[in-house]
Amino acid sequence: MKKIAYILLSILLLALLFSSCKTNNNNDSTTPIEKVENEVDEEINDNKSKLKLPDIMESGVFSTDESKNYDNDGNEIGSGTSWYTWNENIPESVESEISQLDEILYNCILNIDVDTFIKYTDEKSFSSYDKIKQLLELYNGNIKNRQNNSYLKCYAQVFYEGNFSSSLFHPESDMVLSYTGYTTEMYISLISAYDDVNESLISFVYGKQKDGWKIYYIYINDISYSGLNAIDMYEKSKELKQEGYLVPALLFQQIFNVVDTPAPFINYNSLKDSQAFYQDLYNEVSQVYSFPITLESDNEITFYNISMDPVTTGFMPIFSYTTSIEVNEENEELLNEEVYAFHEEVMGLFPGMSETFDYFLYRAYVEPPLDPNKGYAGFATLVDETKQ
Repeated sequence: MKKIAYILLSILLLALLFSSCKTNNNNDSTTPIEKVENEVDEEINDNKSKLKLPDIMESGVFSTDESKNYDNDGNEIGSGTSWYTWNENIPESVESEISQLDEILYNCILNIDVDTFIKYTDEKSFSSYDKIKQLLELYNGNIKNRQNNSYLKCYAQVFYEGNFSSSLFHPESDMVLSYTGYTTEMYISLISAYDDVNESLISFVYGKQKDGWKIYYIYINDISYSGLNAIDMYEKSKELKQEGYLVPALLFQQIFNVVDTPAPFINYNSLKDSQAFYQDLYNEVSQVYSFPITLESDNEITFYNISMDPVTTGFMPIFSYTTSIEVNEENEELLNEEVYAFHEEVMGLFPGMSETFDYFLYRAYVEPPLDPNKGYAGFATLVDETKQ
């Protein structure tokens, strides 16, 4: 790259000094800038031609990044060229090795097996035994009692100056994967762990070292609820907003914010405008509604919050409110009757609720449940509109 910079500087100086002279006796109309661009293209192509690539690479894609990049600590990451391919085009020998590692590491999380996990880690990426144990304990809940299958696989060979940062786009999933080429061979394995309601994505990022493949990074986050991923929820939210159903639209957009980034290095290409949409929607809802909201029919009933949870049948809004009735099992009948009495009024306050959802959960409290660090005694009443 120093050679290219030197060529660029030289050509620009010559252009300034001899701008009034005809310097090309061969009728070459190429401008100085175009010449520099051609030099860059030639050098990149020359680098590619020198690489000894297996035949399988004909099905892959080259990605070149000449810009400056920086890691989380502010250190400059070098530029370079990488080749990558997805899923079935990955060399069988590589795929076989990684599949075995995936199974080993998945079981390490499932069984919280720190000792085995450490054998396959890059020592610089995982600092201590205790932190690895905490990590496995944290992620264990995302995969326990769930089925799993491969979601997406990407294999890359990296030709770089320093650590090469690259972004790869997978059209079928709409995912953009950004990774740092810590070694000359990298592998990103995404695994789905799912049950009837929740789906989490396990991200394993491997690098090839002299003694074999090592895990450099692991991350688990929810990717879908009740069969809807971030793209589905975003489209649903836009559809509801267009119909004038502001609160249902906001509920979908809020739960969307949990699954829109499956990992810190993964984004969806089509969701670039989603945060601006969310902010506009939030502002519009704030102009219409101001919580807490007290019912006109009963000033003892005040709503403080509306949230939403995924369930086997879809999604269920949850209303948190205060009541004058003592919250205990002895008053179960009174509390249920109270909810049935005001449910229709609540549906009228928030257009689109009945049209969008079948089930509603009301949580009654004797004091506003505003402190997240405090436990509140409450009582829950379920309204099933499919039976009404």
